[in-house]
Amino acid sequence: MRAQVVKKSKTQWANQCVICLSKQVDGAHIYPAGSFPKLADVKYNIIPLCREHHQEFDQLNWHRKINWLQELTCKPAEMRQWLLALHMIKVNEYKGDKE
Repeated sequence: MRAQVVKKSKTQWANQCVICLSKQVDGAHIYPAGSFPKLADVKYNIIPLCREHHQEFDQLNWHRKINWLQELTCKPAEMRQWLLALHMIKVNEYKGDKE
């Protein structure tokens, strides 16, 4: 299941890192799967990042990840829509804004 979700997410972003447009990408979780298991396989919770940006991304807590993505993405309008969709799913799944 997760492999299919990662593939859909990568396809949505043209199989490119959302920061530098590199074609060598991995799927990165915005909200950690361990802390947010209901979001683990949600397309909007996974974004393609190159290894360098994935490592940098994983050093941040999820609050900072959201800001980091909004500041550095090469496609700001699309990223805002992506993050808004994810936020709405998170609020629905967790019946509020789980910290």
